[in-house]
Amino acid sequence: MVQFTHLFQDGKTGERPLRMFSVSHIRPQLPPLRPRKFKQGEDADAYHKNGWWEGVILQEWNNGNYLFMFHSDNQSPKYVVFGVNQLRLHRTWFNGYWVPPVQESELAVEV
Repeated sequence: MVQFTHLFQDGKTGERPLRMFSVSHIRPQLPPLRPRKFKQGEDADAYHKNGWWEGVILQEWNNGNYLFMFHSDNQSPKYVVFGVNQLRLHRTWFNGYWVPPVQESELAVEV
């Protein structure tokens, strides 16, 4: 049984839902990540509406923000502009570890 801290929280009552999940769907928190620059076309996660959502970086703007497109199953794509602190490199859970798409040390740039 999982009780959400923020995601799916009822905005009117503040009630946090309980949901049943198989233990195989529970993941540990990611290790702390430093802010970094992103490249056009990179897979990333954006913190939006109390959760991390998968998408792709479309463009870096002059003010340091990024145009982000959410991966979506519905017909129309959703675009949002995010600051670097609202983004992280997308990682995949594989064999008990969080795996970045490429060696992160090759891409990391201090901001």
